[in-house]
Amino acid sequence: MDKQNDKNRTITIKINGETKSYTEGNKPSVTAMEETAAAAENIEESFDWILPKEGEGDDEAAESIFSPEITKKKTGFIFGGVKQTKNASFFKRPLAALFCAVVVGTSLGFIVLNMITAKEEVKEPAANNVSVAASAAPTEGEKSSAAVPALETFVVQGGVFSTEEAAKKGLADIEQKQIPVRLFPLEDKYFLFLGAAPSLEASKKLSAYYKGFQLDVYWKPVTLQYSKKMTSQDKNILISLHSVFKDMTTIVASSMLQEESKITPSKYQNKLALLNKAEINNKQLEDMQKQLVLADGFIKQYETSPQPVVLLKAQARLLSFLHSNQSLSDY
Repeated sequence: MDKQNDKNRTITIKINGETKSYTEGNKPSVTAMEETAAAAENIEESFDWILPKEGEGDDEAAESIFSPEITKKKTGFIFGGVKQTKNASFFKRPLAALFCAVVVGTSLGFIVLNMITAKEEVKEPAANNVSVAASAAPTEGEKSSAAVPALETFVVQGGVFSTEEAAKKGLADIEQKQIPVRLFPLEDKYFLFLGAAPSLEASKKLSAYYKGFQLDVYWKPVTLQYSKKMTSQDKNILISLHSVFKDMTTIVASSMLQEESKITPSKYQNKLALLNKAEINNKQLEDMQKQLVLADGFIKQYETSPQPVVLLKAQARLLSFLHSNQSLSDY
């Protein structure tokens, strides 16, 4: 009976105010959901459906279904929230990229600045080193430790004595024969030198020349070394003086031996002229320069008046040069 009543149930539906009734007949199949709903409800059901008319906007349909409060809440929470998140992320992305660019650029700037500063700090000690080396260069008033080339010469020795008193007695004996002689204290002894020669062979020949005056003579090489500090100007002057001395010794010894000299006075005269113009503050150097000027005068005199005594006087000036030079050397 119940199933028969259910089958004859009438359903009334209102669509846009018009009532339509439907009676369930014999249907080929009924779903489980429809059978459950039919069993739960025995009464006649009716539905009032309102369909939107043609031309009406979507907003009116939305308002007829949802209340304003619910619409605002759902719209503000769901849709508005989503849009706000998208807009925020849209603006945050370029801002974040800009911020990262600023941070990276600033960091790179500091790194480059530190590298440049480090390079400058490395270069500064090099510049300081350059300035210290320049200040260490000796000036006219400063002392230079640069060694002066040793002066090597050859002399005619008239005697060697252990005491200065005995040496002075021998010196007086030689001077009585009108032979120039100089006393040199060397190697804890006292030597008497009569003349200078440019080489060992020349000194041997020159010794034979002095033996003609009834003198016991020998030849001896002498090397004057210099380790004392002096200014660069004095060092250059001393080197020039040595050069002039060697040239003069060659000319005088060759003339005494009646040999043709390979050197003419014109070779040293230009150097001597420069030395005459130079400002010499060292007393020993000044005296050495004067002795060479006097020797040059005797060399010129011998060219016009070739007498042996003039050459002996020139030898005396050259020996005086060596005597003054000795005070600057290590002897």
